[in-house]
Amino acid sequence: MSISRREISKILAKEFYDDTLYTYILPNDKTRLKALEEFFYCYTNMYPTGTIVSPSKDAQAIGYIFYNKHNIKKSTQLYNLIKYSTKLISMAKHISIKEFIRFGKAIHNNSSAWIEEFVKGEFIHIDLIVVDEKHRNKGLAKKIIKSVFEEADKENIVVTLETQNTTNVHIYKHFGFEVVKEQQYEKLTQYCMIRKPNNN
Repeated sequence: MSISRREISKILAKEFYDDTLYTYILPNDKTRLKALEEFFYCYTNMYPTGTIVSPSKDAQAIGYIFYNKHNIKKSTQLYNLIKYSTKLISMAKHISIKEFIRFGKAIHNNSSAWIEEFVKGEFIHIDLIVVDEKHRNKGLAKKIIKSVFEEADKENIVVTLETQNTTNVHIYKHFGFEVVKEQQYEKLTQYCMIRKPNNN
């Protein structure tokens, strides 16, 4: 895909602007878009095991997938984590320090740390999936999910994800995911879901 990470961050910010999680932790709709652009740019550069995937060259749909089985040097992981965690302060250009701290706490409490409780060994984590509004209902998100399933089934490993949107829970159940845990943070409920490999 020839699109830059900065452009990807703008797409993610636009598509997640009305998302349940981000409207709750960034309630100011005048500053949310720019703050999210900074957040997604740092976030998608922070983890070397995170991979941007798209079924189209012009990013009509984007998936941000964590491939736990990728062997990345710990020094590289630590470097990226420190570098882009520090850069996250750029969000403070658009929101107050108080809002930034609240945002950080919410992201920390709605993280993927729950996976360690349920998964031992390798897994693939679907972190983000967005489809451009003009290209929805064309099966693009399904293509991303199916490509993840193909690799997971081949390697005989589970697929994980989480969502704060109850509508998404029903959609993901249709794909074979099950809710294994519900985590509460303030007024948010995070649904933690796992799909076991299909070896048939």
